[in-house]
Amino acid sequence: MGLYDDVYAAFAEADVPYVVVGGMAVVLSGHVRATVDLDIIVDLQPVPALRAMRALQSLGMLPRVPIDPADFADPDVRESWIREKHMQVLSFFDPNNLAREVDVFVAHPINFGVLSGAAVPTQVGKHTVPVASLQHLIELKRAADATVSGDCWERATFAGTERAQAEIIADLSADERVALLEQLLEIAESSGALQQAREQKQRALDAVWSSR
Repeated sequence: MGLYDDVYAAFAEADVPYVVVGGMAVVLSGHVRATVDLDIIVDLQPVPALRAMRALQSLGMLPRVPIDPADFADPDVRESWIREKHMQVLSFFDPNNLAREVDVFVAHPINFGVLSGAAVPTQVGKHTVPVASLQHLIELKRAADATVSGDCWERATFAGTERAQAEIIADLSADERVALLEQLLEIAESSGALQQAREQKQRALDAVWSSR
């Protein structure tokens, strides 16, 4: 099973509208980078938002901050998290594998209909996963600047999750890092995106040489 195949399966079974963004989206686009978390943007309407929370809980994943995940479906509660805690993502971790983390955006930096409409359906194992377009990935990265607090709510910001992810990777043994990179390569290869990236690079090189 791939690193997050169970999440894709649970979302499909629960009929959760979502788009993969962040580092895993970059991997699925054929550019392998060291990443351990899965960043997703879900439809924040109350019913699908609640389905997303229940799907993650059904996998035994737990929120990193002291909240009731069901409250995520309440827009007023989410707004209070954003206003009072500077929250940007609700992070879930797998207590049986601390390298697995799912970060769910608490607001839509890009209109969800636009983001979803431009998403690239990508085959990952047995699942077709909606991956954000390159243009939207760039826009989201530019919007990811954050102020980090010094408490547990730090893990609710983009900067906090990136820092924690770097710490997780740094704590892995050499063998664990190799295994992680092998998993990421397998994900990128199975999606077909890695081969496309190779072909694009080769075409660019051929163009350079033919111009000389």
